[in-house]
Amino acid sequence: MELKELLALPYLKGATVVEGHKGMSRPVKSVNIMDAPDIAQFVKANELLLTNAYAIKDTPSEFIRIIEQMVHKQSSGLFIKTKRFLYEIPQDVIDLANELDFPIVELTMQYSLGEVLNHTIEFILEKQTEQLRYALDMHKQFSDMMIKGRGLPQLIETLASILN
Repeated sequence: MELKELLALPYLKGATVVEGHKGMSRPVKSVNIMDAPDIAQFVKANELLLTNAYAIKDTPSEFIRIIEQMVHKQSSGLFIKTKRFLYEIPQDVIDLANELDFPIVELTMQYSLGEVLNHTIEFILEKQTEQLRYALDMHKQFSDMMIKGRGLPQLIETLASILN
């Protein structure tokens, strides 16, 4: 699924893409919460990172290093709660994120990071379940056709209709 799909969810209503708008089509496969300044070395490709910026509130320069490491590891983006520990995102971070097309989304104070994490993981799992169901349905359909002795032309015709 793409990062921009998450912003349509009710618990992310009011979230604002601060920078990196061009990166909103990045894939998201997992979600993590930052609780230490060195979290970026543990972030994986296609992983969305949630933070309240507590770990970097006294060293905003670390923000640049984190963004660079996340981009290098092909992370999905950063969802951050401002207005609590880090009241605004530094301009140099905004400039870097825009330059690298790295999405940073400002979350509202309405939900805790734990709630955002749980709802996001639930949504990702629902999407993956839908994809698995679809794959199983297609497998069953083609297996049934083969068991019934359907020929290659009918299999190709069915596949063509599925793919339009």
